[in-house]
Amino acid sequence: MTAPHSLAADLTLDAVRERCALAASYASAAGSLAECRDTAAMVHSLGCAARTIMAALEAAQSLRPSNERRRA
Repeated sequence: MTAPHSLAADLTLDAVRERCALAASYASAAGSLAECRDTAAMVHSLGCAARTIMAALEAAQSLRPSNERRRA
């Protein structure tokens, strides 16, 4: 059983999920482009995947407890 989340946490988790799904699509496209030997498009797609993962990470970090709460 998981702890209940606030509406803000639920919305953040939805945003993380959506960004992860988008990053997976970009990564899959990059793999297909590599197979086709389209280096420029592959690099672009990998960059999009990386930026999307970073956006997911930033959103997820907002869910972590602050240092003050962890020390208490």
